[in-house]
Amino acid sequence: MSVVKTTLNVDSVNYEEIFTCAIDVSLNSLDEEISSAYIKLFIPDFIEFSTSAVQKPIREIKQEKTTDGTNVIFDFGTNIDEGVATQIEITGQFKLETAPNEIYMPNPELYTNDTFSTRAINQSIVTLKIEPNFQLSRKIVLPEINPAAGGEVYFCVSLENLGDLGAELKNIVIRIPASTLSEGFKIDETYTPAGFDESSSTFKDISQDGNIATITNTELIFKLSSYKGQKYNFFYKIILSKNLVEGEQIPSVAYWICDERHEEDMEVNSFTISEPVYNAEISSYGPLYTIKNELFNYAHNVTNTGNQILYDVYIKAELDDAINYTNITTGTFQLMGIKELLEAEYYIDFTTTNELSGRLGPFSTKVNEKVDLSKVISSNDNLSTLTWDLAALGVGVETKASFEINGVVKDNIELNSRILNHFEINWSENGEDQVKSKNVITEVDNLCVLAPIASRLTKYKVIPGETIRYKIGANCFWSRLKNPILAMFLPNQLTYVGDEVFTYSDYFTETPEGVANPKIEVLENFNNTDQTLVKFIYDYDFNQRAAFDIEFSAKVDIGAIGEIETQLMLNSRDNIGEVGEFDDIFEGNLAEPSINTPYVLSNFVSNNIELFASVNFDTKIKGEFDKEFIDEFEIAKTPEAGNVEYITRISNIGNANFTSIEIVDILPYVGDKGVVQINTPRGSEFAVYTVNDVVVDNSTVMYSETLNPHRFGDNLQLIGKDNNWQTKLPTEATNVKAFKISSNTILKPNETIEFKIYATTPSGVPLNSIAYNSFAAKMEYEDEEGNKQFLLPVEPPKTGVQIVQSEEGTIRLSGRIWLATAENEKYDINKTGINDVGIVLFNENGNVFATYFTTDNFDGQTGVYTFSNVPIGKYKMKIYIDTSDYVILAQDTVNQNGVTPSLDATEDLEINIALKVRKKIDSVLTANANARGMIRNVLYSQILTQMKMENIMEMI
Repeated sequence: MSVVKTTLNVDSVNYEEIFTCAIDVSLNSLDEEISSAYIKLFIPDFIEFSTSAVQKPIREIKQEKTTDGTNVIFDFGTNIDEGVATQIEITGQFKLETAPNEIYMPNPELYTNDTFSTRAINQSIVTLKIEPNFQLSRKIVLPEINPAAGGEVYFCVSLENLGDLGAELKNIVIRIPASTLSEGFKIDETYTPAGFDESSSTFKDISQDGNIATITNTELIFKLSSYKGQKYNFFYKIILSKNLVEGEQIPSVAYWICDERHEEDMEVNSFTISEPVYNAEISSYGPLYTIKNELFNYAHNVTNTGNQILYDVYIKAELDDAINYTNITTGTFQLMGIKELLEAEYYIDFTTTNELSGRLGPFSTKVNEKVDLSKVISSNDNLSTLTWDLAALGVGVETKASFEINGVVKDNIELNSRILNHFEINWSENGEDQVKSKNVITEVDNLCVLAPIASRLTKYKVIPGETIRYKIGANCFWSRLKNPILAMFLPNQLTYVGDEVFTYSDYFTETPEGVANPKIEVLENFNNTDQTLVKFIYDYDFNQRAAFDIEFSAKVDIGAIGEIETQLMLNSRDNIGEVGEFDDIFEGNLAEPSINTPYVLSNFVSNNIELFASVNFDTKIKGEFDKEFIDEFEIAKTPEAGNVEYITRISNIGNANFTSIEIVDILPYVGDKGVVQINTPRGSEFAVYTVNDVVVDNSTVMYSETLNPHRFGDNLQLIGKDNNWQTKLPTEATNVKAFKISSNTILKPNETIEFKIYATTPSGVPLNSIAYNSFAAKMEYEDEEGNKQFLLPVEPPKTGVQIVQSEEGTIRLSGRIWLATAENEKYDINKTGINDVGIVLFNENGNVFATYFTTDNFDGQTGVYTFSNVPIGKYKMKIYIDTSDYVILAQDTVNQNGVTPSLDATEDLEINIALKVRKKIDSVLTANANARGMIRNVLYSQILTQMKMENIMEMI
């Protein structure tokens, strides 16, 4: 019967961790055809799950919702191949609302022919284990350097779970006692102390954001009714005493408690008083390259990086007249590290090239406004300077949205000239003006900066048949990009699918029609590299500050293995050559923006192809009366003592390499059962014997002389009572009861390995009797970590051979080779036969018609041979016997060379041939192990070799 088994990679997980459930299945049925099959796995609602892509032998994966979960159906379809072993993987994760200690026990059910067949033979369980580790910490956020006496300090108190996320604390209280502040310290009530959930999106609770603290005369108190996130930050501000001295260590204390902590815990740290530091930094960004009539953008940011408030702050831009300035944006401010927008008013002063001046505003530090300069300055004038007038810039205050200045490069600008813009920040320090400045230089030379970006939108691990979604594009922050080409090499593990989606953003304008639709070229086996080059060719000049993206799909090929790695290549046709040759592309990783090169490579994008082990095992049979091999559930036809051929094919339909294959066959016998399906009768009515030794390339063959040898079971367990495998072929053919083939040939994806077995049926088997045979296989492969793994053993449906009447116009030649003790002894059926004597039948042209070895017949007589279905004609037989050991007594039947006279075979003939031993019997004959007579001390495979090498015509 079929077998289903589950394996979980872990026995416990937390909310973040993902578990993998592997379902091993082996579709086996010795005596019933499986016309349809599917596996049903119930997954409760508290599990998030995903399945891999459809992969042979699975034909469809379906989901059926229930009241409390989902039934996932893995459908093998109809007209399936029996003798299939495969492994299905599902990944799962407990949902956040799941209670700790919840368990999941996957219990897949197999249905065959629309009827329940079996469920998993084992029980694997994964448990949700949550072990939190909440800790309170506190640090100074601002200033970034040590504070000075009389300065302002922003503190951050963090409640962080360093253990398993998702655990919940209730009724949390954090106290900052005022008594712990040194004399002269005070909480700055002008800053509202509040808290924010800094957890990742998975664990973030936005309802907790903005939780306001309580300020009393004695302490500052933060409260949370409950929290199950990752990290919660509380911010508050204090004003330091002016009496502190440089180098003084200031202690700071906080207490916290919650329902889960029975005792209040204290957290203590300290900071050092520094000298007053007045400082600010300015950063300015603009295009590196431009050309006339190009749109142009500058962006500027400032930050107070000292530990003192800066007063009388002016941020000034001195602008080059090479640009016609069209508009500005005013920017916004926030506290660095706290990201809270600050509320204040300020003005912007300007001058023009015609020496006009004016003031814009007031503006809010919380609102980023756009100012149209055409409404302020006449068309024949141009902006010359801009000055942001701020009363003060607090400690740690920075721009959140940049100050931006936009315009168009004038038409009369000269090539290879420069555009110079100067930016500075000024403040007053102890009555003296201080300044920090920066120049931004733009070259007018029609060059461009290439900055490609590549990523994948789908998971890292994939299997053959799945689709990878790529996202590629370019950022034009540093220059415009004219007529770009984006090209990506797809390695030979991928096939381009398409399903393209194009997006485009332009800082200055709306998306022009047609911009997002490049021409696409797909060049397979580019430059004989066995890789596909996909090119996206744009006919458009992208402005500075533009960005564009392309999404597309590629499918992982069946049989693909290993790592998938690719890069994006970006090229501009305006002044840079076409895409280079393939060999040039991988000279180095040019992921950093590079200027004026033929092309630039992006970062690498990688995927890993998961191993998917799956095998199909097929057995066919052919009798003497069959023109072709026939499938399972059909019966081959052969006469008594007729030949039978078995052929087994093992096909690798997954993408794992099978490193070892083991096949076991227990030959048919009366009362037999399956090889691994030991409770299922095969129903044979007679035995079948091998014709010669089993020879398989790159394999080891072993034989057993018993019907229940050691072997693998349906769950890879050891079954069988007899540990008697041997590489030496038993002396007598009929003593081979089972054989085992161990192949060391690596079976790669999409490859098939084939074995042929030659056998014969006994003499005297009643007509219409049937013997059934079946083979079982065990497959070994290596997983991604190099560990040995096995699929469940598979035993395809049995194949049968039936004894039928010989064809009309044929006769039967048969008899016994028997042991005589005296020269004139007469034959009777009670005589002792000699097994394993080789006999060859020749036609009148001297060609071999058939070969036979004397064996037991159906009734247990020894020394019997039979040639069935022999056309009427003239024949001779040769007995292969060592005449130095034996005397052939029947001179009228066979001469001393063992050759009969010409036989005029017009009707059934019985020829019994007596042999008399010349030497001591022990040196020539051995008692049959089954006490059925005597056998010769020579291997029948050696006899067969002797037959093949002799000159037939000389014998006759």
